[in-house]
Amino acid sequence: MPKSADFDEIRMAKAFAAVMSQKKPNIAKTAREFGVTYSTLAARVKKAKSPIIPKESNRSTLRLYQEKALIN
Repeated sequence: MPKSADFDEIRMAKAFAAVMSQKKPNIAKTAREFGVTYSTLAARVKKAKSPIIPKESNRSTLRLYQEKALIN
């Protein structure tokens, strides 16, 4: 989806840095101060704070009957 003509990545980056530096951030207030959209800023903050949980791959694991066949 193309970004709007008035979207400024530099302002968004500065707003993101300001939110992340606050102990109790007020995302709505920070978004207004920097002139960026609340939803985009909130999504970036949420993504940055969510833990990365690695998924186990099902492709490399053997089923029980396959493992027994290899052992025998």
